[in-house]
Amino acid sequence: MRNRSSFILFLFALAVPAVMVTVLSLSAQFARPAQAASLAPELLLNKTTVAASNTPTQTTIISVTNPLTSAAGVGVTIYKTTEAAGLQACPQIVSTMDPGASLIITLTETPCGAVDFFGEAVINSDKTILAGSTVLRITTHYVALGGNCGLSAGRCYTSPQAAADIASDGDSIKVAQGTYTSEAFNVLFLNRAVTVTGGYTTSNWSVAYPMTQPVALDGRDNAGQRVVQVNGSGAGVLTLDGLNIQRGNFETGNGAGLNIVSGTVVVRNSSILSNTGQGGAGVSYLSGGTIPAVSLINLTLESVTLSANTIVSGGRGSALTAQGVNVVISNSLIVANRAADGAALDMRDGSLDLRQSTVRDTVGMGISAGPGILVANNNAIANNRGAGLLLNSADAIVISNTIESNSAPDREGGGVAISTICTGTINLQNNIIRKNTARIGGGVGGRAFGLSLTGNLIEDNHASESGGGMHFAKDTVITSCVVPAINMNANRVLRNSAPQAGAIVIDMGVAVRGNNDLVANNVTTGFQTASVHVLNGQLETRHWTLVNNGRYGFSTGNTASASITNALIAGHIVAGASGNVTVDHALFFENGTTCSSGATCSNALSGDPKFRWAQLGDYHICQGSAALDAAVNVGVTTDFEDQVRPQGAGFDIGADEWDEVNCRPVRMALLPIIVR
Repeated sequence: MRNRSSFILFLFALAVPAVMVTVLSLSAQFARPAQAASLAPELLLNKTTVAASNTPTQTTIISVTNPLTSAAGVGVTIYKTTEAAGLQACPQIVSTMDPGASLIITLTETPCGAVDFFGEAVINSDKTILAGSTVLRITTHYVALGGNCGLSAGRCYTSPQAAADIASDGDSIKVAQGTYTSEAFNVLFLNRAVTVTGGYTTSNWSVAYPMTQPVALDGRDNAGQRVVQVNGSGAGVLTLDGLNIQRGNFETGNGAGLNIVSGTVVVRNSSILSNTGQGGAGVSYLSGGTIPAVSLINLTLESVTLSANTIVSGGRGSALTAQGVNVVISNSLIVANRAADGAALDMRDGSLDLRQSTVRDTVGMGISAGPGILVANNNAIANNRGAGLLLNSADAIVISNTIESNSAPDREGGGVAISTICTGTINLQNNIIRKNTARIGGGVGGRAFGLSLTGNLIEDNHASESGGGMHFAKDTVITSCVVPAINMNANRVLRNSAPQAGAIVIDMGVAVRGNNDLVANNVTTGFQTASVHVLNGQLETRHWTLVNNGRYGFSTGNTASASITNALIAGHIVAGASGNVTVDHALFFENGTTCSSGATCSNALSGDPKFRWAQLGDYHICQGSAALDAAVNVGVTTDFEDQVRPQGAGFDIGADEWDEVNCRPVRMALLPIIVR
């Protein structure tokens, strides 16, 4: 006998202890055997058991096909069960499913939790509804204050830490606007390669606006609390984006704001501010290992502000300290950090690549680099209460930076300080180094090794003792190496000042070789030396232009020497050269005398150099100059603007090789004066 009634067939799941499991139910109107009056398990012929879980990081996509050729619509319901609670139905997923139809069901954070589903469902021994599934892990996790993420998000977490605890490598954690704190040792601890992004709202999880919808991870100045700790960041890149990491207080160690133990980390569009620590108050990454290959970038800071971070107890790196790793910083602002005797950026035994960034207003040095490698390109390093840039046994390429208004009143090197012993190759190229102050070497100073200066503008710097523009020396205590000659080419050394040698001092046996340099309008307030003074060492110049540098152009001490060839020397009150100086093929103009006090002049010329506009500091030579074609060929084939020598019948004296472009007439428009 057959009767019509609703028959519900369950596909039971394997029991999983302490976890949720699911059952797929399909309801239909069809004829069934009379003996199937109950839901006894023995009526589920040919059933396949289905495993299930309640892991909140998974999405399950179920493909269901109804092979029945006749019957009313089939309802699909998801069930859950535990060993303790038994079977419990979740809301029905589909109300009807027509015969022969197929259906895709996506289960993500359903009222019964996300599920895994595998296998097939059976109506009876000859009617099977197939149910295959694909399990997808949930890779995006949502965080909002109070755990309310709105209707468009899946499961919501009340803190970034809660989301990080269940995330896996490659996952994304999206954080809604607000300030997040913690009573734990860290506000956020990360040990997987996840991306944490701030700047969302609970109504818009698609686009982050961290500037107008800020997310702060706040240590609240709690003693002993770091803000973010990264320890082994998984198999990929860990990214922090659009976060304010603030007010960590870890005075007994490094990294109050962000402390990285290992991993590849990227921080972008974020602020790291007002953190206090013993070292690396803003960011610390100390690997303690061997120097890594430069090709491996361990830490990237992109469009990051590091501000108002403070070092206590004489530590290093108020904004950042790094050792044994490679760091790239670009388009970032490092401002108003406090390091006392340290630096805002402290880099050791690794590499620092600094691009298009600003380092300013540090209580302490701006940047300290070495041993290791520094590449600094197109940065502003300004107004630091210490040297702008300290190179300590570093290989450095410093190109097209503005280094200005830094002050190291008790030290060597105000703009760039160099402390290298038997190692390091330093290239300073096309930088503006201005308005810096120091005791010695206002613009550039220190113990130099392997130094090259090309195309720099060194102007308006001051030293309280000597070398207003530059001071070159070597450490005489170290005898294990021979310091190579310092090379200068096409630099402009202008309006610097010091009691001794307003422009350049060469000391302690250092040799300097210079081509095409312009030294003008420097001020030496003492009476004993020239603006370019070789105290103890050697100077060799070719095609220099020296103009209006006070009493002397060149001078030397008793144990020093200078060799000057093809120089244009003009406007010095006492003499163009004094001391143990040998001058050959120089053009002298409006000096007190050419050579004095033992200086030797050979093949000297005199006459007007015809500067284009000396009053405005334009020392290009023009038509009719006595310097034209008057130099001897010493193998210098370009001038201070990298133009080819010679342009005419011979080489020109001085830093400039004449061409018509530089000396076109300057036309001035005279406007009529109307007197009423």
